Amino acid sequence: MSEQDTALQEYLQRMEEGAPLEEILSSLPPQHANLAPLLQTASTLKRFPHPGMSPHRSREQRERVLRPLRRWEWQFLNFRIQPAVAIVVAVLLIAFASVMLIRPTSVHTATLLEVQGVVEVLRNGEWQPVSEGERVQEGEHIRTRADSSAVLLYPEGSRTTLNADTTLELATLNTQGGKVLQLRLEQTSGETRHSVVPFRNSSAFFEVNTPSGKAVVHGTIFSVLVNDQMFSRIAVERGVVQVVSPREDVKLTAGQVTVVDDSGEVDDPAVDFFIQGQISTISGDVWTIAGLNILVPPDLAATLSYQVGDWVRVWGRILPDGTRVADRFDYAVNDKEKLRFTGVVESMAADQWVISGIPVYINAETEIEGTPQVGDVVHVAFIILEDGTWLAKEIEQVEEEEQPTPTTEPSETPELTLTPEITPTLEATPTVEPTQGTRAGCDAGDKQHPEGLRLAERYGVPYEEIMGWFCRGYGFGEIDLAYEMSVQSGMPVTDIFAMRESGMGWGNIKKAVEVTATPEVRGKPEKTPKPKITPPGKKPKP
Repeated sequence: MSEQDTALQEYLQRMEEGAPLEEILSSLPPQHANLAPLLQTASTLKRFPHPGMSPHRSREQRERVLRPLRRWEWQFLNFRIQPAVAIVVAVLLIAFASVMLIRPTSVHTATLLEVQGVVEVLRNGEWQPVSEGERVQEGEHIRTRADSSAVLLYPEGSRTTLNADTTLELATLNTQGGKVLQLRLEQTSGETRHSVVPFRNSSAFFEVNTPSGKAVVHGTIFSVLVNDQMFSRIAVERGVVQVVSPREDVKLTAGQVTVVDDSGEVDDPAVDFFIQGQISTISGDVWTIAGLNILVPPDLAATLSYQVGDWVRVWGRILPDGTRVADRFDYAVNDKEKLRFTGVVESMAADQWVISGIPVYINAETEIEGTPQVGDVVHVAFIILEDGTWLAKEIEQVEEEEQPTPTTEPSETPELTLTPEITPTLEATPTVEPTQGTRAGCDAGDKQHPEGLRLAERYGVPYEEIMGWFCRGYGFGEIDLAYEMSVQSGMPVTDIFAMRESGMGWGNIKKAVEVTATPEVRGKPEKTPKPKITPPGKKPKP
């Protein structure tokens, strides 16, 4: 089936579910514009009454069906079933068959979308690379490598985004009739973001379990982070999330965040913030980044190797007393400062708003999207003035979507309407083109990339060799996989990358490499001796 046919079926399904034609036409991407006349025709035909049989013809057909039944006699245990009883039996059989035919089907798979880098699914005891458009089944584990990500689309429209270095199990995945979702995820590492379609049935549930607690939702957008210390961070963008641990429960609303430690203790809700900037000072557990003093807990600081002058990204919490606590660090993607937080508007003066207890100044250059009012949730992008005050550059209102009408029992949690996206057809993998000088770590004078250093140490090759592949456009997850396959099979890494550049997907490459592998080099690689790996630009020795 072509991509156009698949898209047309999806649009017709939305129309059958009650979506207005105007809404569907306005959402058509440019590549589907040619479907508009077909959708308009389908909408017109839908309004015509279905042809019906005339009363005379109906009686005639009914008489034709009943005539044999009136002559039918069934003798069983010396009893004769009269025609009326036979008709009742026939009707019951027909009704039973109808119920069985219209019973909602259950789906236990999710579709992979927006696959970037290397994404793998554990099947038959082995991690296997997967591609966009493939299905992940209930009970399977999925993981992303460095510089990799993917989206899981569930049949009723909810989605889970897996960021880099994330491992997830679809412990329970059941969708009934394409509408009722029952999902339980087990997240052991990395970061996920979830967009959950509001529940329309009391039997639906959506849970994300972590080693220290779980998040339970009824229709919302939220994210979950699990770090190496089994520390969980749950942040809510829209809706309400119930954070449950063995010790206590906490309810989060839009713009709030909490953390759960390995003992199950849940912190009070705080304001979620994000900054990107340069580290100017490190004084004990207080780091100054982009002009803000950030408290870095000792257990987090022990895992970091950043120095003054480094550009970093920081995710954290603003506590009720104004203290800013860091939860997660990463290298910045560029050298531009970014400061953002999400909160609830508490007061609105001409030149100053108070958002979740934080005074933010407003001037003529502040861009305000929507019409925020007191009590609304907003996203704020700001700068810090010389006197230390915060000036809002952008304030974006978090719009509440129109509430759907529940089909059975209403949910107590505010709901959010999301439109399922169309599943694209699988396309050929594009050839990787060189991108020298356009990525962090590729320009002369750049500091050594920590991920490049880690891979160079893991595989015993020069740092410059790893970065050579990275600067040609490969992600670190792809580089990691290529070297891993080279170690296991003995095939030169240049041959593996050559297959990738020819358009082969990583799944097919792995199958081709396994065919050439010998039993002696299969399995987990030993640290010594290391196999010879051919650097970029050199031919392998015979």
